[in-house]
Amino acid sequence: MLEFAPGGTLADLINLPGKMSERLVAFYTRMILKGLSNIHEFFVHCDIKPGNILVFPMKDGTNNLKIADFWLAEDAGVKIHSYCGTLVYSSPESVELGVLETSTDIWSLGCIVIEMITGEKIWKNISRQELINEIVRGEPIIPQNISDIAKDFLQRCFAKERQKRWTADKLLYHPFIVDNFVKVAQIWA
Repeated sequence: MLEFAPGGTLADLINLPGKMSERLVAFYTRMILKGLSNIHEFFVHCDIKPGNILVFPMKDGTNNLKIADFWLAEDAGVKIHSYCGTLVYSSPESVELGVLETSTDIWSLGCIVIEMITGEKIWKNISRQELINEIVRGEPIIPQNISDIAKDFLQRCFAKERQKRWTADKLLYHPFIVDNFVKVAQIWA
């Protein structure tokens, strides 16, 4: 059973005309990270994507985001026979090794952040096999027209070695989140 989300999903917000500002992306990313921090106390979501993030419009004109669809959730450290979730948001270790750890969700978050910034999926117009090869052997292309702190945040999400990927708790204190949250809070104060 899903909660009714009058604002639709994050995918709907991404598909609206125009691009999101970095501040707004950081504001939404902070909400997702807070959700992941709670989820990661017990398990791995395994299918973090814009379509699984619900949007709840608030009276002050902002949106509140909530992570949904826990059908694929697993205990951290589980090894499966093939990746689970949506391939375009899958991490190298989940695709290549079938390993599901909290770092898997962080990789997916990086894909979502790029999608919020650019309005497009990180991997596009390629076949399934090319997509698998890009995820496992390639490097995600981080947009060059974003701030240095946004680039650094994404590099922390996309560390190829999953042990070097930052946790949700650590990312909550990254300057991309902290600095932009303070600016957004001042705007709506």
